[in-house]
Amino acid sequence: MPQLSFWSEIEGIIEDYRDNGEFPFDGYPTIQLDELPPEDQALLSKLINSPAEALEQQLTLLLERYDLIEKLEVRCDKHRVGICPVSI
Repeated sequence: MPQLSFWSEIEGIIEDYRDNGEFPFDGYPTIQLDELPPEDQALLSKLINSPAEALEQQLTLLLERYDLIEKLEVRCDKHRVGICPVSI
């Protein structure tokens, strides 16, 4: 996923959350799949899984890498993937 245009921004948001305990803006980060640039849509269309499922898996791995899997979770539907606090 690092080849996607927005991936470094997502990593920065996750790092900010790890360092500060909150997102650097109001609300939660969300990726609208139908609003991605054509080059990102082309990359995601090559995946065997649905783009939403593939992003969900990669974002979950990113949360694990930053040791945030106990605090944040990834939610997705057909056209949107978001990162939010774990539901209690």
